[in-house]
Amino acid sequence: MTIEESSSIAIIPARMDSTRLPGKPLMQINGLPMIQHCYLRAKLCSELKNVYVATCDEEIKASIESIGGEVILTSHKHERATTRTSEAYSILKDKQKINIDNIIMIQGDEPLILPEDISHLISSFKDNSVLIANLVTEFGSKEDFEDINNIKVVMNKSKNAMYFSRAAIPSSWKGFRKSSSFMQSGIIGFKRGILEKIIDLETSQLEEIESIDMNRALENNIDVKLIFTSSKLLGVDTQKDLLKAEKIMLEQQMPKYY
Repeated sequence: MTIEESSSIAIIPARMDSTRLPGKPLMQINGLPMIQHCYLRAKLCSELKNVYVATCDEEIKASIESIGGEVILTSHKHERATTRTSEAYSILKDKQKINIDNIIMIQGDEPLILPEDISHLISSFKDNSVLIANLVTEFGSKEDFEDINNIKVVMNKSKNAMYFSRAAIPSSWKGFRKSSSFMQSGIIGFKRGILEKIIDLETSQLEEIESIDMNRALENNIDVKLIFTSSKLLGVDTQKDLLKAEKIMLEQQMPKYY
């Protein structure tokens, strides 16, 4: 099946009760709530059949519906973005009888995502062996590399993830090298069926230790293909990140398209 024949949707999981930065989906970045930036940028990707926000919060629902967006209300119990995304997809399947090939999860704290990066991620599913694909980028500095809020991932020669960690891996004791490790983004694509399979598995030890969803896949011998982008991506977890996102967004000049 070619990418033109396949169909993809984006689901943006978001909640107000963030541990590190409560209320962040509605925090303003250059005049718009962060969650609206995520939604409007995803809508600019022509390869997406539709875009949905998955949330348990009425405030987020109201914000997205105010710009004409579609919202799926989910349980308050979710602690992982993948479980909220999976529930939202199940609701869609039951209510709309949709048959989608790829589910693209864009976490609601990724306001710098570019439409072309979503397209690049979707194109990776032309390879039928790819079940999960995760956008990654380079670390801009040693400080970013050592920040536990930024997830590191090392890849093998097949460009599959070997391990995700909040620790600085591989060690920088010989000096920091940008090319040795990559920063995971919260933009992850799942081929139909694999998301449900992962959710049905028990929470894994390394997933729990690191608080990183994708380690569950790796511990169960499910490959995660790493898709590199030179774009500046940033998961907003702190007030410092919020200010950094504002600066990068001004450089991108993307908001003029929405």
